[in-house]
Amino acid sequence: MSSSLGVRPMEAASWTVLVSLVLAVGLAGLLSGCAHLIPTGRVVNEERFLGPQEPPPTPQGKVMVSPPVLPFPIWGLHFDEELVVEILDHPTWRMIEIVRLQLPDRSVWFTLDSHRCGRQWVGVPEGNDAYASGFPAPTYPSDLQVERTATDANLRYDAAWTLQTGERIQVTADTPLPLEGVPLRNGNAMNHSQETALAVIDLEARRASRVTASVDGEPRRISALSRGILVQTAAGLMAGTRTLRSQGEGIVVSESGDGSTSYTRRETEGGFELSAELPLATERWRFTAADGSAHLVEVVLDGADQELMRMRFNPPLPDLRAAVANPSTSRMVVSLHGLPGYLSARVRVAPASGGTEVLVEPIRPRWARRRPVRSLVRFPGDGSAVVETLVQPTAPWSFGGVPCP
Repeated sequence: MSSSLGVRPMEAASWTVLVSLVLAVGLAGLLSGCAHLIPTGRVVNEERFLGPQEPPPTPQGKVMVSPPVLPFPIWGLHFDEELVVEILDHPTWRMIEIVRLQLPDRSVWFTLDSHRCGRQWVGVPEGNDAYASGFPAPTYPSDLQVERTATDANLRYDAAWTLQTGERIQVTADTPLPLEGVPLRNGNAMNHSQETALAVIDLEARRASRVTASVDGEPRRISALSRGILVQTAAGLMAGTRTLRSQGEGIVVSESGDGSTSYTRRETEGGFELSAELPLATERWRFTAADGSAHLVEVVLDGADQELMRMRFNPPLPDLRAAVANPSTSRMVVSLHGLPGYLSARVRVAPASGGTEVLVEPIRPRWARRRPVRSLVRFPGDGSAVVETLVQPTAPWSFGGVPCP
């Protein structure tokens, strides 16, 4: 988090704090019976849920490919500063966000434009493409202009950009400083990107803002609860299709429509690790190995100076380089920002038509149960593995029942 903003120590749990928490994640729907969306704390005791370490399933079939299979794409970002503005009276747009990522030598900006149906687009100013590529939503070139003015007592945004619909949006926001710590940090993604991401959120700090917004010069009504600056870490699984191939000594290449990523293999005690350096993070996939097997036991996503996400499995997942013959189930937990207990899930691996199915079924928190993630691992016969991943919301929703375009 930008040190210039500071963070006020968290207050005692009270009605005032509860209202502030609702503000932090844009939960205007609370007033219409959506209280189940209020942020929560730790939802699972990781060690108790995982239990004693169990051996991986016995390999069941002939190994079809040489590269270890990564069963789903992951993503994660730390938002050093994020202005959240919920528009109540626009027929198309509901939540508008301006995100700042603070790098050692520069600030990176982009916008998150959320349709009332929940679909999001990432507006990316020129030169920032690589930094927004890790977000699980489609991108578009943005003409975003932001004037940011910070003093010890106040943070002001004057921003304007053109939405994909051609509408021009203008936002001003004044936020008292310092920001305030958040007691209940396990936040909710609402309906945002519900078709493309299983999102887990750590709410670190927030503060309400005085906001005005207009679209094509027409003033818009802003939620009194959902307008302010947040500091948060967001991470999880996302939809996508990628092809995994071995390339040279110890290199695995993942190819997708967005380009390719190279993973380097490093031997570890009892197994190995595949790691890839990304523009804003480092992925580490850790496998246990015995008799030539490759069983996924942990996934870590590291930011520049902090851990963003850690996923652990018990028992380790089956060796997905071979089509499995019998179903198996593992338990999964997710920690964020170095803090445990943000999500628990079951991971079911089973034979499927055309390959192997990997199904991630969240258990807690309750809003995550709406977003199971399903991957199909196929073997084209050329030594590669193709992983097709879908997020399949069980109860998709929109504000006002507005359909996606």
